[in-house]
Amino acid sequence: MIRGLRIVATDLDGTLAAHGVLARETRDALIAARESGITLILVTGRTSTSLEASFPGLAALFDAVVTDNGGVVQVGQEAWQLAPPIDDVLLTALRNAGIATESGDRIVSCDVRVDPEVHAIVSELGLDVQVVHNRGRLMVLPAGVTKATGLAAALRVLGLSEHNVVAIGDAENDIALLDHAEVAVAVGDALESVQRHADVVLGEPSGSAIAGQRHVSVDPAEADRDARGSGPQALALRRENGHPAARGGPMSLTLPELAAKMRELDTCMLCTHADDGSMSTRPMSNNKQVSYDGSAWFFTWESSRMAQDITRNPDTLAVYQGGFGFWVAVQATTEIVTDKAVMAAHWDPDVERWFAEGIDTPGVVLLHVKARRITYWTFEDGDGEILV
Repeated sequence: MIRGLRIVATDLDGTLAAHGVLARETRDALIAARESGITLILVTGRTSTSLEASFPGLAALFDAVVTDNGGVVQVGQEAWQLAPPIDDVLLTALRNAGIATESGDRIVSCDVRVDPEVHAIVSELGLDVQVVHNRGRLMVLPAGVTKATGLAAALRVLGLSEHNVVAIGDAENDIALLDHAEVAVAVGDALESVQRHADVVLGEPSGSAIAGQRHVSVDPAEADRDARGSGPQALALRRENGHPAARGGPMSLTLPELAAKMRELDTCMLCTHADDGSMSTRPMSNNKQVSYDGSAWFFTWESSRMAQDITRNPDTLAVYQGGFGFWVAVQATTEIVTDKAVMAAHWDPDVERWFAEGIDTPGVVLLHVKARRITYWTFEDGDGEILV
């Protein structure tokens, strides 16, 4: 499993299953993942009837099942219809045209070779629907319904965040699903268009690819930009069996170790308490290349709302993100410094774009953000806290 991400949303045909067959090894991998605490969400273009007929009992292995390509969500015994049904006028027109269809609660599918005829019928009827490709199948869905909208609904029901999701797919209709997840994974034989949207492309094809990833970690240190230049930063996968694995469990970083990871960070979001009790946030330059020792220094205007907030309430929060898989939140006490010697010691030439006369700019002050508690999350070292 990818470290730090505890939800897997996966397509079925062409991803978990190959040619309509779910391998025993893949089923065992799903069971093992769920027993280890991973939340599993199945997101398929099949209807619930087709799913049960072709893969009896498979739905029970998942915490939530999204069918009809995002049109229906089922959690336990409860189901939610996420879109209006397909108009019977369309079904009648397709039948009259001699087009064989399979219908679900919120979907109609047919052979992709009748694409021109289906588009012509939809256009003639003036229906508010979309036509989506799924390799050899063509799906007609209510407008706006995608695997991404279905996943979002399932996550809301489960009370979970998309920022903890790894999504896996292979075909055109999976692209929206992959784009909605924190990490997008394509199986080895996924369409090229899908691979371009993936952070990770597995080495094996559908079915065997998932069975082979029962114990997978991400090593951000080995991550590299996708050679095709598409999508966000790619991740290097390594298996725990036969290859070096990421260190298991939360690892306690020392402040110097954390500082080394923060060295290249250029900005943070500094949060203060506004006069109405709400939180006020703005980006601040972190003067990168500065060795972090629990203190951060930011120049601002004495008349700024931020300085006024800090005068009233010195409790602040500084939030950093370092590329992919590294986040830091610093609970701090902040003071306003006007001592010229201290300001000179922390001056950075890059700040001159805002304060043209340097530390002698009228109204410039220095904020000293002194950490009390630092919380970090990393894919490489797990998460932890440092009390300063």
